[in-house]
Amino acid sequence: MSGTHRVPIVQVQSVSYHYGSTGDGAGRAISDVTLEIGHGELIALVGQNGSGKSTLARHVNGLLKPCSGRVLVHGVDTREVPIHRLARYVGYAFQNPDDQLFAATVVEDISFGPRNVGHDPAEVERRAGMVIEQLGLGGVAGHHPFLLNRSTRRLVALAGVLALTPDVLVLDEPTDGLDAWAVDRVQAVVRHHVADGGAVLLISHDMGFVAATANRVVILRGGRVVADGPTRTVMTDLSLLTANNLALPPVTRLAQALAPRGMRPDVLNPEEFCDAYAALWRARHLLPGTSGP
Repeated sequence: MSGTHRVPIVQVQSVSYHYGSTGDGAGRAISDVTLEIGHGELIALVGQNGSGKSTLARHVNGLLKPCSGRVLVHGVDTREVPIHRLARYVGYAFQNPDDQLFAATVVEDISFGPRNVGHDPAEVERRAGMVIEQLGLGGVAGHHPFLLNRSTRRLVALAGVLALTPDVLVLDEPTDGLDAWAVDRVQAVVRHHVADGGAVLLISHDMGFVAATANRVVILRGGRVVADGPTRTVMTDLSLLTANNLALPPVTRLAQALAPRGMRPDVLNPEEFCDAYAALWRARHLLPGTSGP
């Protein structure tokens, strides 16, 4: 290692937030949350409804301001910067794509952000073309967004965020309502984003997608962080997930059911399961007097 330490893109420092104006804890959504989002991290926020996931995520891009503590983006306090400036660094794709779509065509909707922050027409066109290709939207670029199905509208909303090339992508339930093809597109885009040095914060109930995509998982319960660690550590810990009313990813649950027969219990995705099962099958069939699992 070179010893060089890169400052995290986002620093959430002892942040608490409550809805309403009483300040006495009523309506408290998150309490004393500390979290850092670094370059190349793909973090999943998981937890039951009401655990504070969306409230925390909306602090990252300045939509909400802390009642106590502070949030820094590139070292700048979000309370001191208008939301439209933060949008250059933190892009937020809402759970409902219809909250973000408004233009007459897909390409116009995607182009709005880059044009609004002052890019010249050639750069706006380049950015729109790039994300349209990334998300496979070429066939609908001239269509009205609201004439498209929900799965495609979600991709259009994500494309509009990506066109601003933010450092951090915040994606609220990004696989909700998507077909398998669209899920694969989203997964490829977020992986490409972190490979380029950006970061992604996922809010998701899709435990299979989290396990196959994230490299770090944060569990929230009652507005507090109760676990924060590598995906393999968190997402294969049955007792931890059960204590927080969360389920194992389906493929991990199957692997753990086969563990008494020698199966690796910590697989996170179908590819790992197939490799582990094949290795187990070969090992058992190479030994005299054994039979397959």
